[in-house]
Amino acid sequence: MTKVISLNHYKTQRTNRRRQLKGSPQPIWFSEISGAIQALAEKDQGLIYQNIHYYYYPDYIHCIENQQLTEQDYSFKDFLRDQLPLGETFSIRHGVDFSGSSHINPLSLGDWENIADIIVRLSIGQYLALPEMKNYPLELAQQYRWEQVKVDLQ
Repeated sequence: MTKVISLNHYKTQRTNRRRQLKGSPQPIWFSEISGAIQALAEKDQGLIYQNIHYYYYPDYIHCIENQQLTEQDYSFKDFLRDQLPLGETFSIRHGVDFSGSSHINPLSLGDWENIADIIVRLSIGQYLALPEMKNYPLELAQQYRWEQVKVDLQ
C-alpha cells in the first residue's frame, strides 16, 4: 500500500523561491522547506498511519498472540509506541513517496527519501502524541546525510 503525497503545493505558495530553485545548482536551506515538511506530516497523518498500520499490523498480531494478550489489553497504538523505531533514520516501513515534486531541482533522490522519512517520523510521532516528536524537523534533519539541502544549525 503506497500513498503519494506532494510537496509541490507548498512550494508553489512561494513562487519567487520556486523560480529561484528551478534549474539552480545552489543548495536549499532546510529552514526553507521545514514548514512544508511539518504541514505534510500533519495533513497526511491519517494516511501515513494507515500505511504504517498496513505494514506493522501483522507484527502486532504476532506480538499479542505470543504474549497471550487481547487487543483491549494492548492496543495497536501501544504497540507502535513501544516498537516503532522513531528515533532511527530509515527504520520505519511506510511506503510513502512523492508525486510530481521530485523533479524539482536541485534535490536529489536521496534528499527526497530523507524528506519522506522525516515526514513519516514526525507524523507518526504526532499521531501517537509523543511530546519528543512534536515540531522538530530540524533536529531530525541533522540525522541525515544531504546532497543539496543545507541544514541550519539553530
